[in-house]
Amino acid sequence: GTGLAASTATGTVNDDYAAVQVVIVQPGTVGVAGITFRYTLDGLVFSAETALGAASTFVIPNSGITITFGAGTFVAGDSIAFSTTGPKMTTSDLSTALEALRISSLAWEFILVDGHDATGATVTVLDTWLSAREAEGRYRAFIACAPARTPATQTEAQYLTSQATAWSVVSSIRGCVAADVGDLVSSLPGRAITQSRPAGLALAARTAKIAYGTDPALVSDGPVPGFTLSDLRGNPKNHDENIYPGLDAIRLVTLRTFDRKQGTFITNANVLSTNGSDYVWMQHIRTMNRACEIAFDSLTQQLSRAVRKSPKTGPMGEVYIAEEDAQRIEQIVNQSLSELRSQVSDLRYTLSRTDNIGSNGPAIFNGDLKLSSLAYAKEFDTNASFVRTISIAA
Repeated sequence: GTGLAASTATGTVNDDYAAVQVVIVQPGTVGVAGITFRYTLDGLVFSAETALGAASTFVIPNSGITITFGAGTFVAGDSIAFSTTGPKMTTSDLSTALEALRISSLAWEFILVDGHDATGATVTVLDTWLSAREAEGRYRAFIACAPARTPATQTEAQYLTSQATAWSVVSSIRGCVAADVGDLVSSLPGRAITQSRPAGLALAARTAKIAYGTDPALVSDGPVPGFTLSDLRGNPKNHDENIYPGLDAIRLVTLRTFDRKQGTFITNANVLSTNGSDYVWMQHIRTMNRACEIAFDSLTQQLSRAVRKSPKTGPMGEVYIAEEDAQRIEQIVNQSLSELRSQVSDLRYTLSRTDNIGSNGPAIFNGDLKLSSLAYAKEFDTNASFVRTISIAA
């Protein structure tokens, strides 16, 4: 029709919508009642037939998008199609949100920085902020989301190269960065549309429901509910580490499929740590953070407690804590740490016996909190062969 070319879409968009489309059902002239249409935000789920009436504009509900129909006529089948980019966070926005969280009374374990636009600067802000919280006895983690691949202009190989460059000089033992997206049907009432959602959301959802020492990538826990990586025809759409390996090796969290298994899984809950670090996966952060928090709270209970001085002095006249009192403090902390016994191989808190407490001033004690992590099966190498007989043990 003659009005189609002059039609426009404007507004402050609420979200990323990959395939917005308005399709004319009943033809007519703009400004004269009669035109009807259907619309979709994902190219899959269309609205009921909607009448334009005598208006020339239509606001797609809950989207922030206004469609202005150009003056002229429309015929059945005419369509207006486009995609949108939702609001993006700045590091200033992040800092403001973190400060609000710092002074709140909410109970939380880790932060999901939603969206898919994290950079090295984002990780620096998060790492610095979480380090400051540790001095307050709050041991927490983060999950951030790297920019998503742009399928129209970026191959999987190009995406890998860009991400390897972006994250090669960035590290943190306090969190994970997830790459690309999966498709997820909105859970909001009346909003059964499919939208791209960052892989970090899948990691956060899985991590929030499992024990501290459990690997979010545990295959036997099943796929991440709702996330899909292929299109309606079953062809690859979003990054699948099973098909295009490489992002996992550069410490990014990815989603993957398994041959002969239904659903989408987490490849590995990689921590963005340096090579050789003991912080390899998210469960390492979680178990250490929880152990530190337990020890911190137990030792806080011992502040200003009177302890006896040992009658035995050091070579330079140093005065140490009495062994019985040192053991009593250790026992209190280790008893509290027993909560984590099933989540690690072993853990123990030990109080120093060589801190000089000879003066009448504040007695300052050092201690060691040591964890032995569980091991996690990541590969099975198996030889297969034919033999004449197989011996069975009696």
